[in-house]
Amino acid sequence: MTTYEHLSLIIGSLNLVASYGGLALIYYGIREMARGADRRAADSQRKHDETMAKHDEAMAESRRREEDGIRRHDETMARHEESMAALRALIDGQSESRMALRELIDEQAESRMALRALIERTG
Repeated sequence: MTTYEHLSLIIGSLNLVASYGGLALIYYGIREMARGADRRAADSQRKHDETMAKHDEAMAESRRREEDGIRRHDETMARHEESMAALRALIDGQSESRMALRELIDEQAESRMALRALIERTG
């Protein structure tokens, strides 16, 4: 073999090794890109899960506040109804007292009139 052929063979071998090295470098780059995409997807999923957990907590707190507000409203309405019933009873009691007072006044007026009539007959 001539020197030229040896050099061509060496250069061809080096080209082949360089090509395989380039292919290995490309394969490594693709593998790293895939790993990076997996890391980003995992990070995105983690952030999504954290956000959903916070959302669920906020919804539970909102439901708790709503239920608490409804309970307080119901308690307030029950107290209001009790107060209104007591007020109606008081008004009814006052009406009865007023009617009794009117009857008493009417009886006193009748007694005065009878007394005047008696005074006028005897007087």
